[in-house]
Amino acid sequence: MKIKALQLAAGLLAGLSLAQWLGCGRDSAVEIHRDNQGNEHIHVDNNKVQADLHKAGQELSKDAHDLGNAVQQGAHEVDQRLGPAARETLQDAALTARVKARLIAAPDLGGIRIHVSSRDGQVTLDGTVGSAENRLDAEKITRRTDGVREVVDHLQVGSAG
Repeated sequence: MKIKALQLAAGLLAGLSLAQWLGCGRDSAVEIHRDNQGNEHIHVDNNKVQADLHKAGQELSKDAHDLGNAVQQGAHEVDQRLGPAARETLQDAALTARVKARLIAAPDLGGIRIHVSSRDGQVTLDGTVGSAENRLDAEKITRRTDGVREVVDHLQVGSAG
């Protein structure tokens, strides 16, 4: 299994989960009403938006965790056929998926803008976060993920937009 295929699968899974939780087929957090004169008025229910985003993060975390477990199982099966090099590559991919899931699920962190890579338990974080506190949170979350032995933090603080 190639890493690019795994990344594509994880990205597709994340996108589908976000679409599901952010309003497709559900009561929307954004309502548009017309008054008697035909003017449109837009109402955004911030609590619903926050709740939907939190729920989406939790679902993404669960899905990515499941994906990481499936990749780890695949690593075991490949190890039986191809040996240690393939196993290490798949274990790195599983660790990357677990870290990314935890970062995405973290409230206010913007983990979707953080690139994660790993090799032999060393996880590298790249990207831009909104504050020094976000940077510390990302590093702390990464360090607390099973399988991480070292974190290389290349995150920049600045406008993430």
